[in-house]
Amino acid sequence: MRGSDVLAHSRYAPPSAGGGLGVNSQQAQRDALDAGRLIAYGFLGGSARGRSTTNEQELVDLVQQYHGSAAFREIVKSVAVGLRLQVIEVDAMGVVLMAMTDSPFALDPGSLRANSKADDRLLDGLMQIAIAATVYPRSTTLDEDRLLARPPIAALDVENTLRDLCNRLAAEAQDHDDPTVSDVRAGLIEAWRVYERRPPVKKTADDRKARRATINMIERNLESLREHGCFTRVVMTSEDGGEQVQYRPTWRYQVQMQDFTATELFELVTTMLQATPAHRATGGAAEPAESVPAINTSGDEEDKDE
Repeated sequence: MRGSDVLAHSRYAPPSAGGGLGVNSQQAQRDALDAGRLIAYGFLGGSARGRSTTNEQELVDLVQQYHGSAAFREIVKSVAVGLRLQVIEVDAMGVVLMAMTDSPFALDPGSLRANSKADDRLLDGLMQIAIAATVYPRSTTLDEDRLLARPPIAALDVENTLRDLCNRLAAEAQDHDDPTVSDVRAGLIEAWRVYERRPPVKKTADDRKARRATINMIERNLESLREHGCFTRVVMTSEDGGEQVQYRPTWRYQVQMQDFTATELFELVTTMLQATPAHRATGGAAEPAESVPAINTSGDEEDKDE
């Protein structure tokens, strides 16, 4: 069921309080229904701002109820936990939920693509890290006002971030071949070795984009984040009249990243990137994609099924 459908169903009136239910039971019913309504807003993703005026006011009322009543707040959190969800943020802009690992709402690593290989799933994880590091090169940027629009990024900006990281990892591996490396660093190195074998851009024999070229994989990851309300798509016009698709992070993405940036993995990545020359976006236009040579893959076994 889509988020909008969930919200529509949540607008139904509560069951009749017949059968001799007391005042407390009726209030418990209303609170449970309101808790479900509030949680439903967490499934709206990018469509949350497209609500009707009636729903907009409903959200405002529910948010006030959430912050004004400790008892109602606990009911909302309990209902969420029952769904294996964690309530991250509740304010007038919407609701941010995070699925626990065993939640039926948790995204499967293979959801980005059908019949994905292990290497592709590994790269998807690496690209998600690089996207976060491109938008938030320092954890302090997450403390900025969420209402301030951050500069949009392009797939090529993320590609540059990843190439910076790969260069740093290659230099480190050459200088320090440490067999006692941590699991986090070992996983990063494994992903890097897969990534460096992939070309940034390549085309199939019939001139289509190859799905396993890195920039195309980055675009797919950005699109997935957009579908979940973490980015909005921005079409920029270049000086030569061409168009470039960029992605602007939303307040929802900032909220979700605040927990992730405290992890060992993100700290490791950002520390490495700050120690190397960076070409990440600073708000200006990204380097033109034409600067990355396309590799023709006619006869490439990897892309024959595309």
